[in-house]
Amino acid sequence: KRNAERKGLSLADAASSLCFGGSVYFSLGSRNSPLVPALGRALWEPDDDWLKDREEGMYSDAPLALLGAYLSLCLLAGAAVDRAVLRLAAAGDDAVTLQLAVLSLLSAGFLELSRIDSGEKMVDRVEAEREEGWRLDFEEFARERIVKKAEGSCHKSDVVRSFRRYYGKYRTEQVVGGPTDMDVERLLVKWNAGEGGSGKLPTSGGFVKGI
Repeated sequence: KRNAERKGLSLADAASSLCFGGSVYFSLGSRNSPLVPALGRALWEPDDDWLKDREEGMYSDAPLALLGAYLSLCLLAGAAVDRAVLRLAAAGDDAVTLQLAVLSLLSAGFLELSRIDSGEKMVDRVEAEREEGWRLDFEEFARERIVKKAEGSCHKSDVVRSFRRYYGKYRTEQVVGGPTDMDVERLLVKWNAGEGGSGKLPTSGGFVKGI
């Protein structure tokens, strides 16, 4: 436990502060955090290309100095969280605080991985334009090949195969610049949630009802 007479930070203090800082960083979306363009508007030129891309919802590398400032804020926030947890939740116990800090970092890391897996992370301008092309191609494919049917259903993999047969340029996943099978499945889910689809989410088994 913390010794009341001890001055300065221990290794456990530093480690828990870093873990809480990392947790703040990942919880806010890492480099995709909305705080990055907010800092950019306050500290940088508003007409910089990277800032314009961010304001349009696309990812673009921010200047290293700005990322450093953002990371410093996350670390300061982590240190503040560490002090609060140490005093309010851990009753001054460094070991308990460090355990909570590690757990917080792991949870934030899994949250960040889930964002990446679900496609929630912002993409850069090149990727955004490519994905817009995929979306338009899928909408054309859907108009020609997908039929809404109240009692019908099909598996996502069937739609993927049909999509690849329809477009020779997307014949396989290995085609450069083409969508992966998971990308096509995401296009299907988004399309089906719109006006043209059945409005139903895929089942746990991958079947889409109403088409």
